[in-house]
Amino acid sequence: MGYLKNHLATVVTACFAVFLTGMYFYMPEALHQLLLVSTIVTWFLVVVCWLAQKSADWTKKYGEHSHNEHAHSHDEKKSSLN
Repeated sequence: MGYLKNHLATVVTACFAVFLTGMYFYMPEALHQLLLVSTIVTWFLVVVCWLAQKSADWTKKYGEHSHNEHAHSHDEKKSSLN
């Protein structure tokens, strides 16, 4: 299934978001607005990565099953014609 159940992109992006969130409190006041915007965008990317991986996992779990049934029924039709 891969490293961290294929959530490696989510974990890396989340680590970067945590880093940016922590830097907000250490950086000067002049950079707070820039860090706030970049932190919000990065946390949004974490959510998007997580949802995309959940969608891919669901598709792989349920999508291949229906595809295999279709392929199997197609093989049966071909054998009945012979």
